[in-house]
Formats: sequence, structure tokens, C-alpha cells
Amino acid sequence: QQQHHHQQQHQQHHNVDKVAQARKAHMKQLEIEYIERQRKLGTQSDQAKLDRIRQEAQRQIDENADIVKLLQSCSERASTFAIRDLQLKDKAERERREKDYERTMILSMEINRLQELEAREAEDTKRMQKMINDRKVIEKQIEERAEARLLQEEA
Repeated sequence: QQQHHHQQQHQQHHNVDKVAQARKAHMKQLEIEYIERQRKLGTQSDQAKLDRIRQEAQRQIDENADIVKLLQSCSERASTFAIRDLQLKDKAERERREKDYERTMILSMEINRLQELEAREAEDTKRMQKMINDRKVIEKQIEERAEARLLQEEA
């Protein structure tokens, strides 16, 4: 009976060992699963971080592209304004030259008109002087004839 009892104790002890080993194995398995889950979560977390970094990088690239487009647009507008300024300056200069030319032509025509007027007035004065001189000659001749007639009549 003692041996049976000893065998039972040994059996129980053996069972306890088996249960303990099973529990140990089970705990080890749980730990392995936990580590595996953490690794997966870590990988997922790392993947999420990478995705966020990629998204941020893409956003910055897009933002930089927008800035580049904006700068190009500003540059094109500046060029356009510079060209427009040159065109306006050229136009103003051309108009100024045309006005100067027009003023010069008007002055020239006015000078010519005044010279012609002066020449005509000089001619008119000459003609008037000639008419006065001719009239004096005629009056003198008439006077001389009248005197001659008077002398003839007296004689």
C-alpha cells in the first residue's frame, strides 16, 4: 500500500510536472505570439510612419511645384509688364517725335506763308509805288501840255 501510495504520489508529481510543463509551453507560446503581434504592430506602425513620411514628402513636392509654378507665373508676368513698359515707352517716344515733326512742319509752313505774304506785300508796295510814279509822270505830262497850250493860246 505504501508503494502504491508512493506510486500515486510519483504519478501526481509526474502529472504536476506535466501540467507545469504544459503551462510553461503554453506561456512560451503566448509570449511568442505576443512578440509576433508586437513585431507585426511595429511593422504596421513603421509602414504607417513611412506612409506619413511619403505623404508629407509628396505634399512638399506638390507645394514646391506650386511655388515653382507661382514663381514662373510671376516671372512671366514681370516679363510681360517689362515688355509692355517698353512698348508704352516706345509708343510715347514715337508720339513725341511725331508731335515734334508736326510742330516743325507747322512752323515751317507758317514761315513760308509769312514769307510769301511779305513778298506779295513788297510786290504790292512796288506796284503801288510804280502806279504813283506813273501817275506823277502822267500828271506832269498833263501839266506840261496844259502849259504848252496856254503858251500857244497866248501866242
